[in-house]
Amino acid sequence: MMSRLLLLGGPLRDECPVPFPNRAYRRIRRETVQSQLAFVGETLSFIAQLFNNANMSAAGWNQTSTEKFRTNINRQREDVLHCVSTFTIRDFN
Repeated sequence: MMSRLLLLGGPLRDECPVPFPNRAYRRIRRETVQSQLAFVGETLSFIAQLFNNANMSAAGWNQTSTEKFRTNINRQREDVLHCVSTFTIRDFN
């Protein structure tokens, strides 16, 4: 997955307007595997939404690489959610 991101190219920003949710990731470590899978599925859903709703042409990224990345994210999301028998969205923040 990271190799796909690296292939997209372009400079990375030093600052981010949205901080990484460190607290959520620390808390999920203590949860059940079922909850962890739900968390990963939800996180992949958010990533998919970002890339599906964004204007990628403005970023100057290779369209083929971007589409492959989006396809991989969506496939992983579907696979993870398939593993979760009862998908309950919790507030992990």
